[in-house]
Amino acid sequence: MNRDTNRRIAKVQPRGVVRSFLESSRGTSPSRSLTPLTKIHHAAFDAHLIGIDPSNFRIHVSDRLLEIHDGPFLELGLKSIAGTLIEMPRRTVDRPDRDRLALRFEEFKKSA
Repeated sequence: MNRDTNRRIAKVQPRGVVRSFLESSRGTSPSRSLTPLTKIHHAAFDAHLIGIDPSNFRIHVSDRLLEIHDGPFLELGLKSIAGTLIEMPRRTVDRPDRDRLALRFEEFKKSA
């Protein structure tokens, strides 16, 4: 993983789900429930302003975020990632768990 100090690890596991993100019903790697994001993307992910489609790992940006006009940082930092694919780890075991990502994506769609 990149050593960039601006990166944070976002839990793919939705808030309110009792099972620990270190556990899995299938015994997968703990990293499967984590996704590395920059600070701004982590905050947007947690606020359901961006979501990641589990079927193709494409990033979606909420309509409420797209309607905000607040300068180039917002345009280049968040809005411009709409439709892009997340960078996947080389090892399959380190990739985000699609089932957990699907739960987060449903939360995103409900609040978008």
